[in-house]
Amino acid sequence: MVYVGSLVAALPHYSKWSSFGISVFGTVGILNTMLGATERLDKKQAEAYGDDAAYKAYVASSAKLFI
Repeated sequence: MVYVGSLVAALPHYSKWSSFGISVFGTVGILNTMLGATERLDKKQAEAYGDDAAYKAYVASSAKLFI
């Protein structure tokens, strides 16, 4: 949310389309990296705690990238 918010907040200050494009590319890149890391961590946690009822409740009540 921080990266997307920063991109949106800076919209009025882009003087060229190229700088906007680079910013969008960077934001998409970091979000892709974060989603990939989240997937890997979810897989590890499921292997370690997959049978725990409290873990299952936590997974059911939370969303990716947000607490």
